Amino acid sequence: MQKNSETRIQTEKNILEAFWELYKVKGFSHTTVKDVIKKAGYNRSTFYDYYVDLENVLEKIEESVIPSIDTMPPVESMNINIGMPIDQYVEYFKQHKDYYVVLLGENGDPRFVSKLKHSIKQSLYNHMPVKEIMESVQTEYILEYTLSGMIGILVYWLSNPDELSEYEIISLMKKIMPLIH
Repeated sequence: MQKNSETRIQTEKNILEAFWELYKVKGFSHTTVKDVIKKAGYNRSTFYDYYVDLENVLEKIEESVIPSIDTMPPVESMNINIGMPIDQYVEYFKQHKDYYVVLLGENGDPRFVSKLKHSIKQSLYNHMPVKEIMESVQTEYILEYTLSGMIGILVYWLSNPDELSEYEIISLMKKIMPLIH
């Protein structure tokens, strides 16, 4: 039984990796199940034993790199500003750089940025006093603006890593987005 579950895990991993390699080059609309199974070395029925379709494979990859509330950096004081620990977000983005650059890039999944923002917002809301959320209609707008800027800057930086150091990007983000630190 142990060997069977190890085989299942390896097969799933091989399919995910084959899909990802194709997706990075061809994008979603030009990647087919036939391409994936050929690259992974399996037959069509094996693919469908693990996934419903290619969207299901993409969702699995996206879920693995979208931070959950448990994996998000802790939020500091929520009094005057949002209290977002920029340096820890930079580190999290760096760890998943290969995925973020592709998924948030020109040929990426347009829905991914919304999923990412939603996850981060949920974490921030969990640290905000309920009264503060209820009384401020502007909170949602501030978070949307802040997260759009943060994600955009980080993806641009990860795509151009030689332009600024990690310290420089954190300092720049703190200067241009004073509400978030």
